[in-house]
Amino acid sequence: MTKNEFIWKIEHGDDIMFNINGRKFVIFTWDDEGIRIVEQNSNSEGLVYKEANELVDKFLVDGIPLREVVGDITITAYTLVRE
Repeated sequence: MTKNEFIWKIEHGDDIMFNINGRKFVIFTWDDEGIRIVEQNSNSEGLVYKEANELVDKFLVDGIPLREVVGDITITAYTLVRE
């Protein structure tokens, strides 16, 4: 998957669950504060971004921006809500 394909999924999805580097994450696009990304099974409230592009550029997985490892993402659940 490319960066642009993943951004499209975020912009047109509701809940996105994915694995990367042995870790599991969830993206909630319906959060009142913006687009929230949370690592599953953590006590963290996650981080909130205003736009999908910002999330992909600024969110770090093991110190690496998501945009640089997007090809390693395995989506495990996805809800399409907007076309």
